[in-house]
This record gives sequence, C-alpha cells and structure tokens, in this order.
Amino acid sequence: MTALLILLLVSVAIGFVQVRIWRIYKNLTFPIVTAVLYFWSLMGAWLFVFDRLTGFGKDIGFAYYYLLDKMFMVNLDGTYNLVIISYGAFILIFQGFVYLGIKRLKRKFPESPDAETHSGKPFTASQVPFLLIALVSMMGSLFFVKDVLISAMLLHESIYSNVRAGGVPLYSLHQYFNWIMVFSFAWYLALYYRKDKEIAVVKKPGVVFWFCFLLMVSYLSIIGTRHELFLGGLFFILYVSYPFKSIRKNKLFYGVFFVVFFFVLALNDPMRGMASNLMEKIGVTAMVNSPENQKLANIYSSDRTYFLHRDPEKSKRIIESYKYRDTTFVAKGDTIVMKQMEFMAQTKKHPDKIIYHGKIYRINNQFVSYGYKKLGMGERILKAGTNILFSNELFAGHFSMYGIYSHHVSPSYGIALRNLVGSEKQDTYHYYANQLHLPDDQGFTINHISSWYLNFGYFGFVLGAFFLAICYLVPVYLMHSFKKKRKQVFFVLTALLGMVAYMPLIIRSDLLVFEGMIKQVIIVPALIWLAVVIYGRLFQRKKQQDAG
Repeated sequence: MTALLILLLVSVAIGFVQVRIWRIYKNLTFPIVTAVLYFWSLMGAWLFVFDRLTGFGKDIGFAYYYLLDKMFMVNLDGTYNLVIISYGAFILIFQGFVYLGIKRLKRKFPESPDAETHSGKPFTASQVPFLLIALVSMMGSLFFVKDVLISAMLLHESIYSNVRAGGVPLYSLHQYFNWIMVFSFAWYLALYYRKDKEIAVVKKPGVVFWFCFLLMVSYLSIIGTRHELFLGGLFFILYVSYPFKSIRKNKLFYGVFFVVFFFVLALNDPMRGMASNLMEKIGVTAMVNSPENQKLANIYSSDRTYFLHRDPEKSKRIIESYKYRDTTFVAKGDTIVMKQMEFMAQTKKHPDKIIYHGKIYRINNQFVSYGYKKLGMGERILKAGTNILFSNELFAGHFSMYGIYSHHVSPSYGIALRNLVGSEKQDTYHYYANQLHLPDDQGFTINHISSWYLNFGYFGFVLGAFFLAICYLVPVYLMHSFKKKRKQVFFVLTALLGMVAYMPLIIRSDLLVFEGMIKQVIIVPALIWLAVVIYGRLFQRKKQQDAG
C-alpha cells in the first residue's frame, strides 16, 4: 500500500504542475512530452502494484511475468518505493525547468505566433515526390530483408522474429528506409489535413496515394514493424493539432483517426505470428518457392548468419562447429544440456518442443509463434487489444531502475559520451545488462531516466531533465522568434513535432538516442523537402518550356 500511496502523490503532483503550465501556455508540446515520460516510466507501476495487491493481472491480459524470470525479481518493497520517487522526481524537475522557461518566453513574447503575419508566398507541394520517395524507400527496405523474408516463409517461421534476429544485412539502413517511407506519407497527409494555407498548399490525396499508403501499412505489418507506424501516426496527429485543437469541435476527425490508428497497431501484433500463414494462403509462398530459394532457406535454417556473409564455406564451418558446441536451457525445473546440432535437428522436426531422455519439454522458439494460431477470431481480437494496452514495454523499462538499485549497480560516469567518442566499447544499455547478467538472447528496454542515473548518478536526474527541457523549449522559442518568416517557421515546426513524436523512443533508450533523433527528425525531413523543392522546380520549368 505504501507504493500505491507514493505513486498517487507523485501522479497528483505531476498533474498539478502540468495544469499550471497549460494555463500559462496552451501548447500541446509539453503535455505530450510529460505524458510520454509518465506513461513509460510510471504507468507500469500502476499495473504492477495493482497486480501484486489483487492478483488479477493474468486474468486481464498481463504478460510481463517472464521478464521477472529472465531479468530479476521485483518486489513491492523499499527499493520499489525509491524507484517510483526517482521517476517522479525526474518528471517534476523536467516540468520545473519547462515552467521557468515558459514564464520567461511569455514575458518576451506575450502574443502567440500568428500565421497571417508570414511574409512571402506559401509553399506548394505535389504529392508525386512524396510518393516516389516512399516507394523507393519501400523497395530499399525490401532489398535488405527479402532473403530473410523469403526463407522465413519457406520455413513457415515468424517473419518478424527472423527480421529482428540479426540476420538482415545492413539492418540499420533497412530501418532508415522504413522511417523515410512512413514519414513521407505522414508528412504529406499532415500538411493536407492541417489546412493551413498560409504555410503550405497541397492537393487532396488521390486514389493512387491511398493505394500506396495501404501498401506501405501492409508491408510493415507483414514484417512486424510497429515502431515506425507508431511514430508516424503520432507525428501526423501532432502536426494537424498544433498548437492545440479542440477535440470536441473536431470529434469526427479525431474519432476516425484514433480508431484507425489503434486498429493498425493492434493488427501488427497478430501479423507478427501469422504473416507466414497468410503469405501461404494468398499464394505468395508458392510464387517464391524456387529450388534456389529452397536451397538458401535450408542453409539459413542451420546458419542464421548466412545472409550476412553469403559464404557457403564459412557456413559449413559454422554448422560443423555445432557438433561440438553445447546448448543449455531450463524447462520444467530441469537443466538440459545437449549438442547444438541435435537441438537444431529436433526444432526442425517439432519447433515448439524438445525430447530429452524420453521426456517432452515445451520450449520458446524465437522463430516460431503460436500465440494467435490456436485462438478463435474473438480471442485474437481480445489478445491483440490487450497486448497494446498492457504491452511489456511498460514493464521492462520501468523495472530497469529497480534492478539498478536492488543490485547496487554503480554509475559509470559519462559512459554514453565515452562510447560515442570511441574510448568505451559498451554503451549504457550493455553496461546495465552486463552488470545485472541479463541473458544475451533477448534485448531488454532501459528507461531513459535510468540511463541518466547510470551516466551521472543522482545528479543525472537534474542534468537529464534540464537537457530534455532545453530540447523542447528552444524550438518553441524559435517559433516565436521566426513568426514573420514562413520558411523558418515551417522547418522549426516540423523539427519540433518530429522531436515530440520521437519521445516514445527516447524514454525507452539510452543517451545515444539523440544521435538517431537528429538524423530521423531533422536530417531526413530536410532531405525529403529538398527533393520536393527540386521536383517542383523541374516540373515548373518543364511546364514553362511546354507553354513556350
């Protein structure tokens, strides 16, 4: 009950400060950032405390229990109370810096930026370059994953698990292509539905645009990529709503958006386990089932790194080494040790079980998912919905601070900066994982606040909160400073809302996440807009030549 009381007091304090900030400055930037900080830091606490006090968690869809087995045990004790206080203190310090910054900003700029004071003509953008960029990016993404995707289909394995397992060459480029594709669609739609003709004039998306949009959503759902879809949807609704828009006056628009958004995100989860089955039913698997692809799939099933090196001789040496390498796992309380070659041979015959000394042991095969295949349609819908509402991402990151405190992990001062400049091999997450001896076969989220602690101790709460506040206050300040300059307002607005949309990734990452943020929400939009401008000028020149 102590944890519940502390959580309640901290939540009330955060809500009170946010109301004060809103009364001074009605701008959705800061409530959204605060909500994201709270959701991925303390929402898991409400669910965990509720489960521990009532025992109803499993009955309503909680699935975090395996994390306690693979990470460390978490209890409602004094350490857990300190975790809640630490997360709450960080958020309140962040709000304090925002409050001071907003008061200073309002003194210098009493009036809000007025779109009608912009000088020059508004931007005119065609949907063609946005579509071309998105389609080229989709092809770029598919180029990197196609071999793993085809092999997963032929092996009847989870496409998502295989794509995420580390066997895709240049995986980071694949991710960037996905983000460019999503952002191109989200940005154009945001420009249209914002309907701010003082900033930009764009035409209504046509049939071809919506067809390509559905193609993009289908592709990302098949490979199980929810991350980019979530960030793109968040950016879209932020762009349309900035600085704030009445939901009551636009309830139809917001209602349709949130229903579609939730459906797309919820659909992604069952697709992760059932995409291979779907591909087989609609005939795609048969289309790619060639002797060459079957050969590659068979090699890949034994050597999951094959597409990274594409060297048959190297694969033979890797597979040969499995004869002498042991694999160890625990099932039904028994410790099982067998040669890796035998283990792989058995999982090819029956992917979800191992027969050892006459006993059958159920195993968790990362490449095969049975979570939805054995359920009825109603059960699938319920499971998909609860997996969104009670995602394990709410727990893994939330638990990270408990592991640090309970295992007395000392801060490694400046480890993220040392890793960035190359003087330290491991980043903050791997330092955390190694100190707690977390298993190597799965990545576990570290809360951003925990990362600041591991880098700077308790002072990291102040330093991190100040840094985050500056990240969002500076663009807002620039929006006021540039209120008569259309081009500057346009780019600062895009960067600001991109940073706000990126916040769910920031709170679940270590300090190096800001490097990716600069690339994805500043550099990528700048390059996309450069392509849009070049296309517009070339099209205008051709039009003038045809007229002449």
